[in-house]
Amino acid sequence: MNTTVENGVGAYLERMRAALSDLPPGEVADVLEDVAPHLAEVAAELGGAPTVQALAQRCGEPEAYAAELRAAAGYPEPSASASASTGRGGAVAARVAVWSAAAAAAVFLVLPSVMVATRGHYTDVRLLATLVVLLLVGVALVSAPFLSRTSPGVPEAARLFEVRLALGWVADLKGRSRRVTSYLASLQPAWWLVRAMVVGLLAAWIAPSANQVLTAVVVSAVVLVPSLWLGQRSRTDRRWLWLVVPANAFAAGLCLTLASIGSDIATPSRQAGTVSVPQGLWNGGRHVENLYVFDRDGKPLTDVYVYDHEGRPVDLVSRSCDFTHPGEKGNQYPRPMARFGSDGKCREVEGTPFSVAIPKSKPSSSAKPSTSATPEQSASGAPSSAPATTSAPSATSAPATTAGR
Repeated sequence: MNTTVENGVGAYLERMRAALSDLPPGEVADVLEDVAPHLAEVAAELGGAPTVQALAQRCGEPEAYAAELRAAAGYPEPSASASASTGRGGAVAARVAVWSAAAAAAVFLVLPSVMVATRGHYTDVRLLATLVVLLLVGVALVSAPFLSRTSPGVPEAARLFEVRLALGWVADLKGRSRRVTSYLASLQPAWWLVRAMVVGLLAAWIAPSANQVLTAVVVSAVVLVPSLWLGQRSRTDRRWLWLVVPANAFAAGLCLTLASIGSDIATPSRQAGTVSVPQGLWNGGRHVENLYVFDRDGKPLTDVYVYDHEGRPVDLVSRSCDFTHPGEKGNQYPRPMARFGSDGKCREVEGTPFSVAIPKSKPSSSAKPSTSATPEQSASGAPSSAPATTSAPSATSAPATTAGR
């Protein structure tokens, strides 16, 4: 406000301030700041230091002018109960209501991160949901009587020291960076949309379904309507802040939580630590207590030693009914075993407790010999006689000797 405006203009503004006292102090300051330049122009036209009556002849009575601005801005009419609860009891009720809303906002700010941390732990989720419901019921029980008596501007809360301190800090921030704060104030409708969207994203992440995108869209659409309604309504009726402030805190916590989840997904984490390796022998996810070896005929073999592909013994711990001594580890199979019967007594298992059917290997078709029959056999149907033996060649007689002459 222009500090050179004095006399009638200042008195005119003070009467307007009194007429708008049921509204939040920040809203009243904004209204008067917009009116002051217009009154200064009217005062300059009238010349000198015009009185309130002179200004009222040009602009109307301060109360009427305030009523016009109230109606133009959409603020509700002042309630007859606006001046009620102004005593000590009203201040106590206002303080309890304010601090209960602040406590609810603090809880809702950290609630999204707790929901993510307890994801999948249904007992913890049920306990968390119960605590949240109890908190909401408690805030409603504490604040509802006070909010039902006060006016839309909640003047009793505005007069509290801590609230005036906070509003003064906000007003000082607006004064130092009006352009930034005005820009942020213009983004309020966008924020109403964002807080509905982050609720949908969290719903899709907490309760994944076959189509997470559809879940996020449906939940966001359902939450969007009350989000827009609450945002618009709280501008004119500050009693709705008891719902808007926790909702804003919850949405802000969601934004921080989703940002943290996104960074965890994008950045692979490396942590040094020990990995628990299951001991013993496993087959198809089931623990193996003993090994039984059979030959090709299905006969069980005893006193066999088993090694793995690297030549290391495959050791298992034997079991006995003597519980005073731990079982011995070895790779000689079958290992001694013990079982408890239906009577609860321990008995040692001897031999092989089952039999197996070893599949027989089928001979290869290429191994079958084929016999070829002689033409005589195929013609006569009977085997032929043994071939005739060839007589040995006769000995050549020695050449005759010629007598000598």
